[in-house]
Amino acid sequence: MSANSNCYGCSMTGIRRVAGFSPDCTIVLHSPKACGQIIREKDGYVLRRYTPGEDRPVPIFTSNISGTNAIFGAQDQLEECLVSAIRSCNPRYILVGSSCVVGVIGDDVASVCHKVSEQYHVPVFAIPCCGFMNGGYEAGMVSAARFLIDTFVFPGSTPENEVILCGILDKTNNYEYDFIRDALSMWDIKINAVFPGYTDVRQMKELNRARAILLCGSYTKIADPYREIATCLGQKLSIPVIAAPDPIGLKKSLEWLRAVGTKLNIEPGILDESIQSLENEFTEILTKRKPFLENKTAVLYFPGLPKIPVYLDWLTEFAELTGIAIKGIVLNHPEEKPTYATVEEVTQPLRKLGLILCDENELENADFVFTLRRTVNAPENFIQIPYIHAPFGAHGFRDFAEQVFRHERKQYHTRSM
Repeated sequence: MSANSNCYGCSMTGIRRVAGFSPDCTIVLHSPKACGQIIREKDGYVLRRYTPGEDRPVPIFTSNISGTNAIFGAQDQLEECLVSAIRSCNPRYILVGSSCVVGVIGDDVASVCHKVSEQYHVPVFAIPCCGFMNGGYEAGMVSAARFLIDTFVFPGSTPENEVILCGILDKTNNYEYDFIRDALSMWDIKINAVFPGYTDVRQMKELNRARAILLCGSYTKIADPYREIATCLGQKLSIPVIAAPDPIGLKKSLEWLRAVGTKLNIEPGILDESIQSLENEFTEILTKRKPFLENKTAVLYFPGLPKIPVYLDWLTEFAELTGIAIKGIVLNHPEEKPTYATVEEVTQPLRKLGLILCDENELENADFVFTLRRTVNAPENFIQIPYIHAPFGAHGFRDFAEQVFRHERKQYHTRSM
């Protein structure tokens, strides 16, 4: 895996994503204390950004490898750490991740995990990756998910009218989850579970009730391993994996309904009704807000190249539907290198928008300046684009329209005064 992969990172982070918020899991990191702190705090921050409605991430222990251990090994410390985790948390299973140091010194992590598992009758899975070695983030995530699928998921149940969602989703504060849940409910289909990340052992054993797996969250930069996990799970349960365009904006939301409904064998008449209902929701939003927004001007503003690829087709569609004229893109410091992608990967989606590069003076002239991050002291016409929690479906479209409308009204009243 190259350093420019969208999933580049430490394998221990990938393991953390698989466990996520599972109440039955405890994670043990065979690593220095600093690695554990980074996983807890840095990756915990990322998880909270993507899933702010979830309040109890899985507990994490570290074996605290020291300089001396790097010479003589730290298997005894790992064993002590595993025993402490079992006694403290009483988990149904443990996922063990290893740092780069372990890959260098060659501790036999698997044998320690097997010993503790046999002694305490708790499944302890040694993930065969070491930090950034052996595949990194994606390999750690997929390996951990495979352990769960092999151990707790069983085929054989008669499929019911349920689907599994596979992707990083916040079930309490996420436009995509709400859109999928509402769409499925129109077809009398229930969400079986969100896997991986949220399922306890009981739920994993009931995954075989689902008739299909719906891949979601592909808008985010960490979606690639979920595709592999969904494929593995689908093979184990002998059910199809359904992938469809992200339902962001009017066109893609309607495409999503048509594609997913067809693959779920929804009756054509019912499917047409659900599509018309969604189209009516968008029409109602536009009828309410377009009179205030049409004939306004806007620019896209990037203080530097985005750190990751950002797909803004939905924004240009929004502007077209509301009558906002986007004059172009203002890009400062284009020489800055992206963090998690190549320059080509970052600039290609922007070029596809078909917008010209504008002078910085357009920031003052435009009615709206759409930017990825609005600072506290930004001018009133600056509007932050919701690119992490993208505006999926009609509800996301409505809330973004309301946000732009509020900025328009505030400017209107300022001018009036």
